[in-house]
Amino acid sequence: LYPVPVKSVLTISASGLLLQRVLLFDMSGKCVCRHDETSEQVTLDVSGIPAGIYVAKIETAEESCMRKVIKIE
Repeated sequence: LYPVPVKSVLTISASGLLLQRVLLFDMSGKCVCRHDETSEQVTLDVSGIPAGIYVAKIETAEESCMRKVIKIE
């Protein structure tokens, strides 16, 4: 997951794994961005969301994990 902090485009990659879904939540739990296509690498355009702290939920067929994302102007 890079870059952190992010200004406009967030890239998530998983070597050897297929990402099935990536969700980005604000701190109130609202989903502000999502990607549902299966791929080894996902790019999210986050330029339209306000600066702040977010949580990315990254799902593969085998597992899911959550990572903190900091969005700056």
